[in-house]
This record gives sequence, C-alpha cells and structure tokens, in this order.
Amino acid sequence: MPRNSGRRSNQREVAYAAFDGLNGEHSLRDVVPEDVVDYVVRERKGGVVKFFNFGLAKRMGLIADEHPDKMTKELETKLLSTFSLQIVNEYDLLYNKISRFKLKPGRYMATRYLQLQHNCKKGRTSGDGRSIWNGQVTYRGKTWDVSSCGTGATKLSPAAGNNNKLYETGDPSVSYGCGYSTVSEGYVDALFSEVLEQDQVDSEKILCVIGYAKGYGITVRAGLNLLRPSHFFMHLKQNRRDSLKALVDFYYQRQIKNGVWKNKDKVDKYSFFAKKTVETFAKIAAQFEAKYVFCWLDWDGDNILLDGGIIDFGSVRRFGLCYHDYRFDDDQRWSTNLKEQRIKAEYTARTLLQLIDFVSGNVKPSLDSLRQDRRLKDFWKIYEDELRLTYLQRVGFSHLQSQQLLRFHRRTVNRFLTVIQTVERYWVHSGWHQTPDGKTRLPLVNVWKLFTVDEGVETLEDQELLDILATDTYGVEPILQEQQCIKQVRQLIRIYQKLLESIGQQAGTKAVNQITSRAKHRNMQPVLTGDGICVAVEDILRWGNRLSLEDRYVLIKMIGLHQSFSLKEREQLLKMAKLSKTQQKYFSKLVNLIESYKESL
Repeated sequence: MPRNSGRRSNQREVAYAAFDGLNGEHSLRDVVPEDVVDYVVRERKGGVVKFFNFGLAKRMGLIADEHPDKMTKELETKLLSTFSLQIVNEYDLLYNKISRFKLKPGRYMATRYLQLQHNCKKGRTSGDGRSIWNGQVTYRGKTWDVSSCGTGATKLSPAAGNNNKLYETGDPSVSYGCGYSTVSEGYVDALFSEVLEQDQVDSEKILCVIGYAKGYGITVRAGLNLLRPSHFFMHLKQNRRDSLKALVDFYYQRQIKNGVWKNKDKVDKYSFFAKKTVETFAKIAAQFEAKYVFCWLDWDGDNILLDGGIIDFGSVRRFGLCYHDYRFDDDQRWSTNLKEQRIKAEYTARTLLQLIDFVSGNVKPSLDSLRQDRRLKDFWKIYEDELRLTYLQRVGFSHLQSQQLLRFHRRTVNRFLTVIQTVERYWVHSGWHQTPDGKTRLPLVNVWKLFTVDEGVETLEDQELLDILATDTYGVEPILQEQQCIKQVRQLIRIYQKLLESIGQQAGTKAVNQITSRAKHRNMQPVLTGDGICVAVEDILRWGNRLSLEDRYVLIKMIGLHQSFSLKEREQLLKMAKLSKTQQKYFSKLVNLIESYKESL
C-alpha cells in the first residue's frame, strides 16, 4: 500500500460524515407520530450513481465547498450506503421474507397525507406510496428535509388503499403501486427543477439519482420544508385539532428558523401562518398562469408544497404557448386546466384559513362561510397584482417599472392584460387533439413573437402580422376569428406603446430602449417545455456511457442556465463555464432540441 493512502482514505470518510445523519431520524416523527408509518430498510444491491448534484450537496453541507465536481470512489460508496435502500414492507412481513435480508439500523418513515386518488377522502389510507424520508440535515442555519422516491411499495399507495391489498415491491401487476421509480423519472425531475429555478419557480431539488437493472431507479430529493398542504388537510378532515396544532407549530418554527419567514412585527403565529400561506398560493397561482406552468393545484395539495414549491413532476407541464385547455387524464378524472388553477389555489387558501381558525379558536368554520372573509379578499388582490407584474416583466419592464405602472397606470395595465390574454387564447378551429397523457386544443398564434420585432410593427399589413405570429408547430390556418385576432393585436400594440411612453416620460429614451431589448431577448429565448424535457431525457439515456456522471451533471446545470431570462446573467454564466469537447457537443444537441420543442406542451 502506498504511504499515507490509509490516512487519505480516512480523511475522505470524515469529509463525507454528514451523510451519516441521514439515517431515518426526523423531528416530525416526535411531533405527530400518527403521521408516520415506520419501515425498517435493507441495502438494495446493484445500484449505480447516475446523477449527483454537487452544487446542492455543498449548499446542504454534505460535501465541502472546495470539493471538486467529480465523483470519488469514497463518495459513491457513501451515496449508495446512504440512499440505495429498499423498505421491508407489510408484504415481506406477511410472507416472512425478512429473514432473507440484512437490515440496516434505524427506521425510516413514510408519511400520511390526503390524496384524492384514494377512495377514503380523509387521508386514512393515503400518503407516501413509494417514498421514505431519509432524514434532515442542518447547515449554516438552514434545515433541509431529504426523501427518496422508489424505495418500495408502502401501504399508503392508491393501489394498496383502494384495493385493500398489500403489494410486493416490484409487482408487475401495478405501476405506481409497485413501489419502484425509474432513472428517467429522476432525470426529468432534475432537469425540471433546474429549469424552473431559472424562471423563479420554486420546486423540490434533486440531490441524487441511483440506477438499477431494467431502468429502475431511486430519486433523492431535498427541500427546506417538504411538507405539503395535504399533510395538514388530513388532520383537518379527521377533526384532529391537537395534531393539526402541533403540525402548524412545527411548520411555523421551521420557516422562522430557516429564515424563509420573518415575523418582524411579532404577529400572532397563527395569524402570520394564515397571511403567509394565503400570499404564497395567490402568488404561485398567478405565476403558474402567466408562465404557462401546469401544476394542477387541486385542493388536496398533493403535488405542491406548503411553501409553494412543486413536488412530484409526474403530471407537471411547462408549456411553450398558452395551451389553456390542456387537461391531464388521471384515469378516474380529468385535471383542471391552466386557467382553472387559480380557482383550486383559492380553495386551498380558503381551506388553510379554515384550519387556522380551527386551531386558534377550537371551532371549525364552514368553507362557505369563509368566502367573504377579508383574508380571502387579500388572496385575490395579491393574485391580480402578481399576474400583472409577471406579464409586464415578460414584455421587458423591470420589477420596479412594473410596480410603477401598476400604481400609476393601472387602468392601462388592465387593458393590456385583457387584450394579451384574449390573443394568446385563440385556438385553431380543428378542435380537440389527443396527447399521450390527456387532451388539448391548439393555440392559433404565438403572441410573444410580437415583442421580438425591432420596430415598425404598427405599420405592418394584416398578413405580415399573421406571418410573424404564426406558430412554428401549427402555422396559421383559416379561422373565423382571423380578423378579430388582428384587431386585438393592433390594439395590443397601441397599449404597449402607451405603457412605454409612460416610462419614457419619467426615465427617458434609454430606459425605453432597455425595455424593448429585454422584451426581445426574453421572448426570443426558446423555452424548454415539458415535451422537450421528456425528449431530452430520452436522449441522455440513449447516449449512455458516452456521458460520464460529471458530464450529466454539467449538462443539466448548463441547460438550466440556458433557460435564464436575464441576458446579462445568462451570458456571464455560460461564458464562465469551461465545457469539455464532449460536453459542448451534447450541450449543442440539447440546445437544438429545445428550439425544436419550444412551442410544445
């Protein structure tokens, strides 16, 4: 053995010691033990680390800041020992399979929460159907939750709950209920979270993806708080006030300690909880609508975190155009559409008010009685303002300029929003189209191309305008609303010019030029859509061993940076990146793919 090699190995083991805290222990278990179904686990053999988020691991304190973005043998061994796990579930116990396994110490929790897919609408049978919580880590004053998806079939899956049957992990007769995930799902989640972050949309973060034979995988995810509204609504539906109060107290303290919430005025914590959660759901409803993020947002809060971050990307979409009629087919029901998400968000906010009143007053008001509650009026005011601010920033106005327009020229801003939403919702007359996972109608025009024209757009002929706005995917087909559409477009141009003049009068011509330059860049930048992400992941899988783990990490990070809508930030970050020839080759392929799918679902 080379001199000092044993010492270096020991030093590396110490460097990765932070992972040892992810042993199933979590403070939620002590706060609401009835939320938890505990499982012993065994090491799952045959795992290979397919993706590791070095940057996130450094933010969480799991690896040192100076650690190179390179996988070491010791790090991979630590990742597999920490996360390559499979639960010993009820089926294994029933058929006495436990004696075959070498069990790891500790217990790992699956959590209970409300899910509409279950026959029981009170959360008695539902929750983490194929996930366990690895634990929590605290670093630099912030506590992170860590959970793993694909670790085995729990008794909380829809298949187990609705069929009143225990399933063996990997049972081919069920899909979601089999307890496994796939490597492709992990890559989709990793890519989606990076892309959404650049669009200032919060989501769970992907720390690691482990691959197994037949494409199976485990996805390790992290967040500052992985509790969903549905964790709370379960107790509300079961009228368990003490448990609900304990959970609200726990959540409030975590948000304060993490610095996510700052209660500077020392407002009563329950009033503050109500205020912040109503504000959160109002803002994300507006942002999702304006940014074409389809998240469903049903009232059970199953695929959204209480802090507004997206979790579970299976039914999440990011559209390149306003597919406002798209609906996801969930077997037993159709989802909401893009424009209906605000209604579901309001219902979620109203339910949060109901639970706070229940906790703080010992009486649970009806949801109908809260319709006129002043706190719910705040929801609609915040939603309306956030929607307008998001649209204004998309056409080049800075956040400060957008606020000024909203304050001093609100009537003009309202007209602008009404017209632009009218134009973006025109659809081709051929009706409904089936998609692989649902149905939609196809947008007629891409209204955002209007803001990529340098100048003189108001002088263009009708056909020239239609040619500019034509979608690359569908083109323009004759429709009855063609003249009406052009009329609305011309009105939109006039209103936009009026908004520019309002800023120009205060800040001058230079400011107006900066606005139109930002609008041009923002709307020329191709969007990585849900369809694009799926195809990108298929390509990454197909490229296989031609890409190292480090290559995959760099490519996913670079695609995220490519989606930055800040021209200065994007150019600086891309310039700083030193890509290898292999990385540059495949990055170029992915950029071309983004362009091909930029107007898709």
